[in-house]
Amino acid sequence: MRQLTALVFLLSISTAAAAGPFSRRAATNLAPVDLPSEQVDAASPQDDYSEAWRTYLSERRSVQLERLHAYADAGVFPVNTDTPGLTNLFMDAEGRRCAMAHLIWEDGEQDLVRLSAATQNGVLLGDVSEGPLLDWMLTSGLTQAEAAFIQGPDFQVNFQLPQEIQVELITQEQARLREHFTAAAAQVEVYGETSLDAALKALGDRVQQPPPTRTTQAPGAA
Repeated sequence: MRQLTALVFLLSISTAAAAGPFSRRAATNLAPVDLPSEQVDAASPQDDYSEAWRTYLSERRSVQLERLHAYADAGVFPVNTDTPGLTNLFMDAEGRRCAMAHLIWEDGEQDLVRLSAATQNGVLLGDVSEGPLLDWMLTSGLTQAEAAFIQGPDFQVNFQLPQEIQVELITQEQARLREHFTAAAAQVEVYGETSLDAALKALGDRVQQPPPTRTTQAPGAA
């Protein structure tokens, strides 16, 4: 009788162990359990591509700087012949582009430049709050404030004046613009890291996705 009782006791222990939470059989039969949200977040955090974006923006910034220097050296700037005083011209009647329109053009966005010139030729980039122009600025490596500063307005050259005066005014205006773009390029160089911080922050939720793959053209290649 004692042997039978002992046998029953041993069997009950082995059965309980086999059904326990750490047994191999029990582990294979467990139903999935929903973790609390904080545990899910800790277990599978969203990807953050901030460093990849910073590298991307830094490379883009270097390209824009190179293009801006080339633009200033070339000295082919828009001529304001219609609006008295100062005004912004994305592109003039002869197809000469402002500095920012030129950078966008060199990026392969010729259609965007043409459309912007046709529909909002006096656009102030600092006031743009949506659309493809803002998208371009956000991924250009420049801050929107820098783009607005680089853009710069043009003085009117009155073509009703005598020819020699027109030529002199155009020469003076081109010299002023070249000086402005050279100073703007110097500012882009000086504020590199600070501006990259601001540009990265302006991307917002975009940093949750990897940056695009872009084939960079050399200045003047477009």
